[in-house]
Amino acid sequence: MCTSNLEAIEAKFSNTNPAVVMVAGEEIKEDIFQDEEIDWRLIEIDDFINDLFVWIGEADKESTGCILMKQDLFMLNGWEDQYVWSSILTNKFVSPTLHTERFNDICEQVLKANCSE
Repeated sequence: MCTSNLEAIEAKFSNTNPAVVMVAGEEIKEDIFQDEEIDWRLIEIDDFINDLFVWIGEADKESTGCILMKQDLFMLNGWEDQYVWSSILTNKFVSPTLHTERFNDICEQVLKANCSE
């Protein structure tokens, strides 16, 4: 099996209040996400897992949504990343360590949208 030496572009939240998304050291305008110019949002895995616990507890246990949330919970709980991209259209997640090329593509989309604002 061939391994890639590709490094992920850094995407994280700032330490400011309110926190803002930072990609490659560049502050990203919130409008890009609010206006859904990008089909992705950055999430902190631990916070999202906590949200999933709440949502699963409130959901109809037999619903498709509950089943999907449980699958997401188990999958994300096994990932070691702090931040991942989450699709606003589906329940897909992109990890900087597991899906580096796709993660970088999304970062580039965000940076491009940020420059065109």
